[in-house]
Amino acid sequence: MNFMKKLFKEKIDYVILILFILSATITLLIFQIRNSQKLIFLTIQDNHSIITNKTNLLDLNIKCSRQDTMYMNKEMVDNTYILDYTTKDTYMIDLVDIIYQSRFSYQHDSYFDYKLTFNIPFNSTQEIELNNFYLVINYLNDESLHFKMGSLSILPVEDDSCDILINNMKGIVNTISQKQFLVGIVLDIENLVDCIELINISSISSVVDLDLSNIVYLENSDINSTMVINEILGFNYDPLIYTHNHTTISIDLDSRNVLFIPLKYKQVIQIKTLGFIIEYFKNGEYHYQLIYPFKFFNTYTESIVEKLEYDYN
Repeated sequence: MNFMKKLFKEKIDYVILILFILSATITLLIFQIRNSQKLIFLTIQDNHSIITNKTNLLDLNIKCSRQDTMYMNKEMVDNTYILDYTTKDTYMIDLVDIIYQSRFSYQHDSYFDYKLTFNIPFNSTQEIELNNFYLVINYLNDESLHFKMGSLSILPVEDDSCDILINNMKGIVNTISQKQFLVGIVLDIENLVDCIELINISSISSVVDLDLSNIVYLENSDINSTMVINEILGFNYDPLIYTHNHTTISIDLDSRNVLFIPLKYKQVIQIKTLGFIIEYFKNGEYHYQLIYPFKFFNTYTESIVEKLEYDYN
C-alpha cells in the first residue's frame, strides 16, 4: 500500500514537472512573439537648421532595431509633418527619400541607421524657430509614429555678401555634469576689404545665443578644443545658466582677427551643429554674411538619445 502511494506521488510530481516546463515554454514563446512584434527607434536630438537660399531639404536620422521594416519604407508612408511641441503648430513636409546608411551601436544593442530626406514646401519671409519639434509620420495602414528630434530653425535669407573670409572655425567642448557641451566658438576671420565695422554675430538656433559681452581676442586659433572655458575667460562661467542681454558690439576688423565667443543655452540640449550670421557696416552701409551650419563634434551622451518602443500587430 505504501509502495502504491509512493508511486502515485511520483507520478503526480512528474505531471507537475511536465506542466511547469510546458508553462515556462509557453511563457517564453509568448515573450518571444511579443518581442518579435516590438520595434525600438532611436533619435538623437540636435539643432537642425535650414537656410532656404541654399536648400529646402531637411535631413533627419532615425535608428531602428530592425532592417527593412515597413516603417522605414518610403512606399508605406502616407504623409509627414513637423509638430511644434510647445505651440502645437504643424508644418506639412514632403518625404523625398529614406536611405539605409549604417549600423549603430547603443547600450550593447545594434540598430540600423536611416537618413530621411524631406522637402520643405512652404515659403515664408519670417524666420521659423521651433525649440522642441517632433517628426510625425503617418502610414498607409493608419498607423502613426512621433519622433522627438530637437530644435529647428528655418532662415529665409539670401547671402548678402562675402567680404569676410573664415580662415578657421573651431568649437570648444567642455564636460559639464558628465555631458559634453559646445561652450564656445573660435572664429579666425579675415577682412577682405577696407572699412568693416562688425556690429553683431548671432547664432542660427532657437536654443543657444552667442554671449557677445564676453568676447576674447586671441593671438591665434591654435587653442585646444577641450580647453576649459573658465581658463579662456579668466573667471567662472556657466553656459547652461541663461541670461538674456542685448549686447551691442562695434569692432573695427583688422586684416585678420581671432575671436573666442562663449555660448549661452536657453535650453539644456547637446548641440553639435551650429551656424551664424555676421552683421557689419562696410563704408557706412549695412551688410550681413552667413556662416552655414557646421558640425563641431560627433560624440553624444545618453541624455539626448530619445527611445521609442512601438508594439505593432
